[in-house]
Amino acid sequence: MNEIQRGGLVSSLRAQSKWRIDTPPSLDMSDVWSEITSIQMLGEHSVDNIIWKPTVHGEFSLKTAWEAIRSRNAQNQWHKVVWFNNNIPKHSFITWLASREALSTMDKMMSRGFIGANACVLCCQNQKDHNHLFATCPYTIRIWTKLLYTIKLKVRLFPRWRSTIDWITRKCKNESFVDEVRKLSTCSFVYHIWKERNERCFNNKSLHPDVVYQNIFSDIKIKLHLWRSKVSDYSLHREIANNFEVQVQWNMAPTKWVSWKPPNQGSMCLNTDGSVRSNIHRYGFIIRNEEGIPRQAIAGAIETGSVISRELFAIFKGLQAAIQMRLSPQMALQESLAKFKQQQEKCQSTLTSIASSRPAQPHRTTHASTSSSSSARAPAPAVKFSNDTERLQHINSIRKSPVGAQIKRVIDLLLETRQAFTPEQINGTCYVDVNANKAVFDSLRNNLKVSYDGKRFSYKSKHDLKDKNQLLVLIRKFPEGIAVIDLKDAYPTVMEDLQALKAAGQVWLLSNFDSQEDIAYPNDPRVPIKVDDDLKQLFRGIELPRDMIDIEKDLQKNGMKPATNTAKRRAMAQMHGIGSKSKPKKKQREISKRTKLTNAHLPELFKNLTVPDN
Repeated sequence: MNEIQRGGLVSSLRAQSKWRIDTPPSLDMSDVWSEITSIQMLGEHSVDNIIWKPTVHGEFSLKTAWEAIRSRNAQNQWHKVVWFNNNIPKHSFITWLASREALSTMDKMMSRGFIGANACVLCCQNQKDHNHLFATCPYTIRIWTKLLYTIKLKVRLFPRWRSTIDWITRKCKNESFVDEVRKLSTCSFVYHIWKERNERCFNNKSLHPDVVYQNIFSDIKIKLHLWRSKVSDYSLHREIANNFEVQVQWNMAPTKWVSWKPPNQGSMCLNTDGSVRSNIHRYGFIIRNEEGIPRQAIAGAIETGSVISRELFAIFKGLQAAIQMRLSPQMALQESLAKFKQQQEKCQSTLTSIASSRPAQPHRTTHASTSSSSSARAPAPAVKFSNDTERLQHINSIRKSPVGAQIKRVIDLLLETRQAFTPEQINGTCYVDVNANKAVFDSLRNNLKVSYDGKRFSYKSKHDLKDKNQLLVLIRKFPEGIAVIDLKDAYPTVMEDLQALKAAGQVWLLSNFDSQEDIAYPNDPRVPIKVDDDLKQLFRGIELPRDMIDIEKDLQKNGMKPATNTAKRRAMAQMHGIGSKSKPKKKQREISKRTKLTNAHLPELFKNLTVPDN
């Protein structure tokens, strides 16, 4: 056996393209030796080739090198909501940053040491991050809720912004007209919320939520006016187009043929149907003879009701029409009874579950004399659907609604009644089971608009006021003004008291030019008002022109019409030979201690004025 040296070459164990290795004496090494000798080597004089494995053909490229070394993350699905064919680029870019949580929100600026406080500039209450700014801020929720109604989506509120994006992604899987409009609305919503945040942070300008919604509405409307593709003619598409007040080219949907079983000879067939979609309740029926020729058909809509009640209403209307037409009572009802029974059983199971969740009520036991004729027990009455069915279905839909919707329902109840409610009373009044839903209970207990004393929930306004006197005292504490929107929920008659104080001259109600919001100011000369240094300098630096003509020119330059026309008056005086009398120059009065000063409520304007001693 050739001895293998440390650092030896493979060629030393090869000769004439064969291995020169003897069988080892150890049985443990025999298996290893047999594996080595089975390896087929290339030719002794062959040249090595370099092969780039990431490619099929073995050639190197920068693209394959980058694909080989870069780290890969899981592919997200929300990119379909951000990047699509009919997008607005700047809206999509801001939405892309928001979806990656890459915007410079207040929490990030505070962590980097740029600011010292982390308060939302939209609601001035909570800490501001992506989740609060786009998902839980009351200012944002008001705009988002109104936008969801416009694009025909049920209101769903999530505590995290990523959950909202994922929900929109599931709702917009296709590239249809309605999905494209919903993507446009989402991106425009994010863009304008971020724009409003920047305007408040850097330009000290603010807009009312309704104004921001109108800006979103206008951007989407302009984009839809440029829509060139034909839109399928469906009811949902027409509703959204009507909501945005746009005209699009409709592509008529193809006719769908369905099978129909004719009735017996000499009979009439009544086909009925009912549906509920997007809070619109519809019903319809058609009466045809054995040849399929329609005799009468009606379709309509009703404000409220379930699918079952709509179908029953359609049957009722069809039978009424048949009686008016004096048809034979042998008319066949072709409505699917099996489907109707299945829906009835499903509703019955829902009602049973709701009834079982209620606390048991004590039953009164009555003793009655039994006769021989009534010795056998009477059969239990059959379960019947009454008018209470729709109410119980309504209760079930409320309890299955999102947590945010249930919280809003409770807060609206507390705001309207201004009373304290226990969880049981809330359940009986607005059907929100606070005790059974821990998420609703915790959210109500931690809500800034709700006060919880351990037993009862009550509404908590921003300012604890009871009457007009306390309202006036509060307004006088804010010489720079207080927003009326912060006072609206103080007590029920606060707006009437504000108008009464305004009529009495005790307060001023002025509208902010930017946000169109009313600001309440105290009308009390005793209230000191702090004046900025810039305003002081501007006040002292203004010099009025000495000639009335110059004053009139300045007024016209600023868009105001002067009450006098000095040039015309002087020209008429020259025509009539009336010379202008030179007025004697008055001696300028100096300010002394006995001089009566106006604007006494602005003392800072006269602090640095020198008063000569008499």
